[in-house]
Amino acid sequence: VLFYAGRELGAQWQLRGAMERGMQYSELAVHINGVVHELQKERGLSAGFIASRGARFKSELGTQHADTNTARSALDSWLASGGRARLEGSNKTIEEARSELARLDATRAQISALELAGADSFNYYSASIERLTRVLEIAVAQAAELELARGMNAYLMFVLAKEQAGRERASINGLFAANAAADVKLHRRIITILTAQDTYLANFRTLAPPTWVVGLNAALDSSSGRDTARLRQIALERMELGDFGVEPTQWFAAITQKINLLKAEEDRIAAALLERARTLSGEATQRLALSVAMGAAVALAALLFSLQLSGLLRG
Repeated sequence: VLFYAGRELGAQWQLRGAMERGMQYSELAVHINGVVHELQKERGLSAGFIASRGARFKSELGTQHADTNTARSALDSWLASGGRARLEGSNKTIEEARSELARLDATRAQISALELAGADSFNYYSASIERLTRVLEIAVAQAAELELARGMNAYLMFVLAKEQAGRERASINGLFAANAAADVKLHRRIITILTAQDTYLANFRTLAPPTWVVGLNAALDSSSGRDTARLRQIALERMELGDFGVEPTQWFAAITQKINLLKAEEDRIAAALLERARTLSGEATQRLALSVAMGAAVALAALLFSLQLSGLLRG
């Protein structure tokens, strides 16, 4: 009996640890996506600034740098506060992402001095974002409960789709700012981005509960979503010609408003997942406490029985 009680106690201890890790990964995901969202905007503004040779988006970039710094500070503070205590499996990936972000100030200086090509700027920001989203992939793999795991997978698909929307914003912003025909590399990049975006959204719709899909559709069918689709079509139709007749600021404002709607939906999904993770953690803690109490009761009963038996034998 003591053996089985001990085994049950060990199982509940492991389950509680897994649920607490799930909760911490959910909290980490919120902070990481805060940084990702700001880096996505900074990437798009940088693309327009470089393509226009500094004629556009200068003041917007200064404001955006401050917003990105705020998000980075929030992530760093959470990590420093001990939030990562149970995230041993992701520490290396987290540090790789922070190492990439350590180059941000130097990259900004190159962009401000127009010493960095548009493609190189795009690649730096995209690589930084990819390293951050790898942490989310680890979080998905760590989910120990079926509903939470499915929700985390859907969330990851949403995050990746939003990242492709951010890449679209930067790529077409640079195209409109230059107001010239796209070269082969940019043409291929834009088509690849749009294809990937559609794929991630299809995966999200397959995995997500209906209410999440409704939220996605509302963002896509909003006025900013329709404006984005219309301006994107102009870019696609005239990509080999240039002379688009579209102000880059018009494009940036439309797709940024659409992405902000996606971010709001992303935040709602993250909050639902965090609440689920906290509930599971609380339930696991209660089960552990019950197992401890039952184990103690069994041990006490065994002790009393052995004392009584010992007394009988002596008698």
